[in-house]
Amino acid sequence: MTLNRNSMQQVLEKAAPEVMELVRQAQQANSAGDPEKALQLYSQAIEKARMLKDRIGEAGSLYITAGIYRRQGQTAKAIEYYQQAIPLYHELGSLRQEGVSLNFLGLLYVEQNDPKKSQESFEGALRVHRANKDAKGEAMALSNLGVLANMIGQPLKALEYLEQSLPPTRALGDTAREAEILSKLGDVYQALSQPQKALEFYLKALPTLETLKNKTTLAQTANNLGNLYDMLGQPQKALEFYQRALPLFRAAGEKHNEANVLNNMAILHKTQGQPQRAQELFGQAGTLYRALGNKVGEATVLHNQADSYLKQGQPQKALAAFQQALTLFQALRYRSGEGKTLTSVGKAYSALQQPQKALPYLQQALAIHRETGERTGEISALSQLALTDEQLKRPASAEAHYAQAIESLERLRTRLGGLTEAKSTVLAGTLEIYYRYLQLLLAQGKEARAFEVAQQTKARSLLDLMAAGRVDLSAELQPDERQKLQALRERADTLNQQMVKEGVENEVGAKQRYAALKQELQKTESQLQTLTDTLYATHPRLAQAQAAKTVTLSGLATLLPPDTALLEYVVLSEKTLALFVATHRGVKALTLPLSYPKLVTQAATFRAACADPRKDYKPLATELHKLLLTPAAKQLTGVKRLVICPDGALWDVPFQALLTGGQFLAQRYEISYAYSATGAQAALTTKAKRKQPTQTLLAIANPDFGSTKRFGDLDNLPGQRPIDTPSRPIDTPSRPIDTPSRPIDTPSRPIDSPSRPIDSPSRPIDSPSRAFDIVSRGKAIVALPGTQREADALKRLFPSATLMTGSAAQESTAKAEATKFRFLHFATHGFFNDASPLLSSLVLAQPSAGSKDDGFLTAREIFDLDLSAEMVVLSACNTARGVQRTGDGVIGLTWALFVAGCPTQVVSQWAVDDASTATLMAGFYGNLATKKQGKGAALRQASLALLQNPKHAHPYYWAPFVLMGDWR
Repeated sequence: MTLNRNSMQQVLEKAAPEVMELVRQAQQANSAGDPEKALQLYSQAIEKARMLKDRIGEAGSLYITAGIYRRQGQTAKAIEYYQQAIPLYHELGSLRQEGVSLNFLGLLYVEQNDPKKSQESFEGALRVHRANKDAKGEAMALSNLGVLANMIGQPLKALEYLEQSLPPTRALGDTAREAEILSKLGDVYQALSQPQKALEFYLKALPTLETLKNKTTLAQTANNLGNLYDMLGQPQKALEFYQRALPLFRAAGEKHNEANVLNNMAILHKTQGQPQRAQELFGQAGTLYRALGNKVGEATVLHNQADSYLKQGQPQKALAAFQQALTLFQALRYRSGEGKTLTSVGKAYSALQQPQKALPYLQQALAIHRETGERTGEISALSQLALTDEQLKRPASAEAHYAQAIESLERLRTRLGGLTEAKSTVLAGTLEIYYRYLQLLLAQGKEARAFEVAQQTKARSLLDLMAAGRVDLSAELQPDERQKLQALRERADTLNQQMVKEGVENEVGAKQRYAALKQELQKTESQLQTLTDTLYATHPRLAQAQAAKTVTLSGLATLLPPDTALLEYVVLSEKTLALFVATHRGVKALTLPLSYPKLVTQAATFRAACADPRKDYKPLATELHKLLLTPAAKQLTGVKRLVICPDGALWDVPFQALLTGGQFLAQRYEISYAYSATGAQAALTTKAKRKQPTQTLLAIANPDFGSTKRFGDLDNLPGQRPIDTPSRPIDTPSRPIDTPSRPIDTPSRPIDSPSRPIDSPSRPIDSPSRAFDIVSRGKAIVALPGTQREADALKRLFPSATLMTGSAAQESTAKAEATKFRFLHFATHGFFNDASPLLSSLVLAQPSAGSKDDGFLTAREIFDLDLSAEMVVLSACNTARGVQRTGDGVIGLTWALFVAGCPTQVVSQWAVDDASTATLMAGFYGNLATKKQGKGAALRQASLALLQNPKHAHPYYWAPFVLMGDWR
């Protein structure tokens, strides 16, 4: 919102000579650094012009005097002189100068927090410039009106003005002004809860803004990018942009914007659980706002401080501060702030158990947010209205408000386009709304509707990726973009390789090197995330991701055979677990009381007991069956097959090993797993979309792992802590996965530890400090001879099978050949990387000389494959494991395989026994090939055959493998 200065000749053309002489002297004084003398001389010029009735000289001297006061920060004096100059220019018919003066006057009213007078001035400037056919002035007035509209909470109006200002600005070739407008359009799209579009416009503006001498707009853009990344759930990235903006504003003396950044940083620290630091920053911002007389800023800080009080359990104190902020916002006609604060007042009254008082505030807030088009504000108001309705015992009204809130949330997810991680972040941050709605529906006995809402809470990112189809990212990129992406991927792969090296060699100092490595990998993954977001924003075609439709109850009924029940678990709260039992006849919803923290411990302990043949698993197997299955006994009458859709800590439960009446669950039912009912539908219907395989079975087994030379010279890299901690369930939300090229950071689960005796070679690459000699011998990865027997057995069952063993089990060959086969079988070590689940991998043969591959087939690389396989078996350790993320389930190899097009995976839940696994796999494939059983039935029969052997009666031997997806 700045204007170029006009030359003296333009301003004082045809003024009286006496007036011009005084002006010349004033200009010299001002240039000599004596503005006070200059102002005295300009005052004399004004008086002389009036005495001579020289309107041109008078108007010009008034205009220049106003400019000096404006640059000195004397807003009131500047306004006084512009107000005198404007009617003179109008009288003289000097339209250009009248329009420029009106624009400056509008800017000054903005500084005085008088949006009404500011708007009147900008609208006046627009009329004058249009009458004068002055394209540059018209574009300037339009852009100023757009920025003002966004400032006062009218983003739709702002969008209209800014879009009108862009074409004439481009036609004039004013790249600096164009960059400013693009940045302001980013601000507007952010206000409209369209972060994909906002990021697109910010990134278009940045290259030009970086080159400008005036860094104010660059600093504003950095600040607003901080806001955007905060919204997208990337607080560290947000803080980086705030810290970039702050010194730029301070260097420019931009106190107002300095306060804005401090306020934003305070909000970030508040949401990150650092209330003391937040209050310090709020205090600094408030002091600046008050000194500047900035009432909008003052009201904003008041609101944010009040919100802190509310979160600290001080609703009465919060209410008083909210009311003060509301009064200020209303006096300023700042609609966005007014709407947000009205919602907050409603929350405070609800917290005080005064819902009747909350209601009118929330209704006003909803009307304002719908008027301004602020989607996030609308969702917040609707959600709080629903909660207030529940307090007032108005279930019908609450249901309507929840439904509207979720409809708006779903539209918001769609607007995020290709920012799949942001979609997951938005879902994870708003799941409470879905869960409250679910509990309301269940309380009213609306089971079918509750089931369909439950589908909107699980595995959404995975399903969106599957629905969108493959997007060839590299085909859309420029060479430099492709190079940057490849460099970061290679860096992440190298760090991943170093993790394995440290685990295998287990030398002195491994823990310290491992810790440094983990930090470095997370930093690299964060950079990769940022780059991918940037690419999706700058290449909009990539962002046109199709949103997956969640399954309806009637749609699911057509897919479930009469002997099949789907068990959909949803953790609604710390005390409530919902269980939906769906069959071809309909759905029954059960609400199971529990202590979720206790369940987390039980699930982890039970899995650990099943993963160690020396441990007693039976008490927990019985207790968990009673909690999770017994309530549904009536609905499971006559059922022979279960499709289990876990949630939260339940992903750690090996359901097949649950006990009741002396029988394992696997002895009573055929069992398969799915991410959700919608995920099950996707697996059961993917055949029509999958290309047809040309060959039968590819088995990759017993790779020649080589020696430590396969790791090359990696000693210049940092190391990381050995993988020596037991795995644990996930009980807190983390960052979700997204696209094949998007990294995941902030892991929430440690890397698993081995659990098998030395005389039976294990398959994971695990802890350097906990019996790691079962995986590495002589600083090399131990061979797995049992996997050779496994592969040979497959060859006998499938004579046309292709085997890749020994040194032939190369990563490059595997990726090239895997797309051709109906069945894929990998029998090797598995490595789970908790720092980046997309770097979890299958360990293949030492790469041949000159190869660019590292011998680790990662989940990220699997994402990039276009598989025709109807089943992939990962006969390795912990291949079902991953990082569990709220709203998305377990992220790891199974995720990657689903996206790559494979509807069925057989994977392991713990470190498996080499010998018993070979026997189990031979039985499984034998059942498929000779008995023509379905995949689920074949796996069950093979497991039960092992169970009949007393030596293998412990779940460790017979129960590690589960089937994900299509059981047929």
